[in-house]
Amino acid sequence: MNYRYLCLPCFIFLFSISVKHVSAQDLRGVWNGYLTSDTSGVPIIDVDYLLNIKEQTQNIVRGRAYIYRNAYFIEGSLDFVALFENSQLKITELRIVNSSIPKTFGDRYLCIKRLKLNYSKADTADFLKGHWQGNIESGERCIPGGAILSRPRGHDAQNIPQEVLDDMLRDPEKITRFLGTRLSNPVTLTVKNRVVKIELRDYLKEDHDTVTVYYNRRSVIKQLEIVKKPYLQNLRLDRTAELNEVILYANNLGRIPPNTSTLTIDDGFTRQAVNIESSLEVSAVIYLQYKDPNP
Repeated sequence: MNYRYLCLPCFIFLFSISVKHVSAQDLRGVWNGYLTSDTSGVPIIDVDYLLNIKEQTQNIVRGRAYIYRNAYFIEGSLDFVALFENSQLKITELRIVNSSIPKTFGDRYLCIKRLKLNYSKADTADFLKGHWQGNIESGERCIPGGAILSRPRGHDAQNIPQEVLDDMLRDPEKITRFLGTRLSNPVTLTVKNRVVKIELRDYLKEDHDTVTVYYNRRSVIKQLEIVKKPYLQNLRLDRTAELNEVILYANNLGRIPPNTSTLTIDDGFTRQAVNIESSLEVSAVIYLQYKDPNP
């Protein structure tokens, strides 16, 4: 079995790793448009969709999506991560940040979506067009459909309602936060199995460091004390997501700062280890990307 060793010192935003550098189109900014339904092919009851892309590191982008209707009412917002390659943006919405759907809407719920959007450019704007599918939080599937978004260039204005702009202004930071911490520069690991084993252990002196591990923004390991003996747990990748997110959140710094641990991802083909040094200000983030071992 192959063994790959990485280093991710989160508290200084540096990591020593063989990273695939790509010359990616700068996608940062606000993209505005609408969603359609496969059952009708027209905008879904005046539901508009907006992407605020805050960060881009090589081909990984992160930000917040907004759903609004009737040109002003915000139904909700969701954090997302996306992979941009071969002129296609593959978006994974991770969690609902806010939901404001009135009870009078009956059993209407926000859909956590996966989108595959093709990038193109024209004289005055850039475009993202493609398809989406998703589920509500209970797991029930949403009716899939299409998505059309644009980002005007230069002085061309976007038709974004003031209430949506005001909500974005209440979140003015250009970085992605999680539980009050900044997310580190992303590390992407390629795995060849839909089920992977994670191992967590201390690689320095045991000093009562504790961490909580979030998988696609849901806690899967809570306040684990890091010791020399590895803690083992299996994770099943979301088949519909291009990227599966693992966040290590430091609950404390132990007796000797910073919070240190080694996270090993074992997919049955390769063991990939990441040395992590976390602080109370920065959480480590790792993205798992599945590649078929027999394409």
